[in-house]
Amino acid sequence: MLRLPGLRLGRARPGRTEPAAALAAVHHLNLAHGLAARAIREVLGASARESVTLNLHVLRPADPGSAADLEAVRRIDAIANRAFLGPSWTVPTLPTC
Repeated sequence: MLRLPGLRLGRARPGRTEPAAALAAVHHLNLAHGLAARAIREVLGASARESVTLNLHVLRPADPGSAADLEAVRRIDAIANRAFLGPSWTVPTLPTC
């Protein structure tokens, strides 16, 4: 389990505010899932199914007419949702923040 707020915002353990460490943790979680899925398919065959459980965030701007609010939602969505969904559903690319 990743406590992303603990690495990105310092709100939980380990209580650091290191955005680069948070992105590295996300990358390694995605990488580990991909490697585990590959290992499962190698043992059980190509028809084996695997899954991942994600805690996604519904994000809404305080003011839908505010460009700043919309940009804040886009940036939060990049790290809170798309960083996890992208590698699972598309060709992996890092979201821009």
